[in-house]
Amino acid sequence: VEARIVTTGAEARDGLYRQVPNSVLWTDSVKKLASEGVARAVEIGAGKVLCGLVKQIAPSIQTANFGGPDDLEAVRALLA
Repeated sequence: VEARIVTTGAEARDGLYRQVPNSVLWTDSVKKLASEGVARAVEIGAGKVLCGLVKQIAPSIQTANFGGPDDLEAVRALLA
C-alpha cells in the first residue's frame, strides 16, 4: 500500500488491513529502508527468497536468514 515506516500498532494494523487486496511494494519498501540507513535485515522463516531480493535491490544491506536453530550463529554474527 505504502513504502513508509510505521511507528505505532494502529498504523501497522491499518496498513495490513489495506494491504490484503493490493500489490506488495517490496522494491519501494527495501529502497526506503536503505535510504533510512538500515544496514542489516533478518529474514525469518524457511527459504532465503527475501534475502536474495534485498541483496538485488539494496546491496548495501547485509542479510541473514533464520529458518531454525542452525541459523542462530549467522544471525548473531550479523547483528553483532
